[in-house]
Amino acid sequence: MQHNWTIEQRITKELRDLIVAGELEPGIRVRYRDLAEQFGVSVTPVRAALRELAHEGLIDARPNSANYVSPLSLDEIEQLYLTRMGFESWLARLGAPRMSSQDLAVMEERLQVFQRAAEERDSECLLDTAWNMRVGCYEAADRPGLVQKAADLYDRSRRYTHRTLMVDSRYNRSTAVAKAFYGACLEHNGDLAAETIRRALEVTFQDLLGMIDPATNGQVAS
Repeated sequence: MQHNWTIEQRITKELRDLIVAGELEPGIRVRYRDLAEQFGVSVTPVRAALRELAHEGLIDARPNSANYVSPLSLDEIEQLYLTRMGFESWLARLGAPRMSSQDLAVMEERLQVFQRAAEERDSECLLDTAWNMRVGCYEAADRPGLVQKAADLYDRSRRYTHRTLMVDSRYNRSTAVAKAFYGACLEHNGDLAAETIRRALEVTFQDLLGMIDPATNGQVAS
């Protein structure tokens, strides 16, 4: 798919992807001029990109104009995942009974893409498809404001979820969850869809808690 992105949007996306994938590690300093040289642009679009990423919580902007990749922290894990459990389970509960046959056909196609990504251990495709698969259910809930908030939280969670995928068994578990969620939607069972999503987020939350290093003041071990 072609995107008519501005320079600022392109740089924002590329930096976001690098942070989520862990290629720009938590705590590392990012400098305007270095990034401008890397992307072959002036510092102006780089400043705009870093402002947007700071708004998303991925960049820690200091008063002296120094910018750092935000640390992975217990506080953020709790905020993101506990909020997602509420939003996404509610959207699933409302959306599953309302899904049309066309919605379900699209979900089935995306499930197949998800399974291939899991088999190939393609974490980026997996994270993209995980959201694309479930958003059809959420949109059926007819709560666009909540869906947008859930999407924002999902994007902010990606670098945490990405870390759980460093454990190979996580791919098989994620596939089982995706199949179970599709099955609940196919049955138009809102309660089961909600419980499937809530339980999956709870397990990821617990996995992340296990990565907390008490010696780092509640930051996730790199």
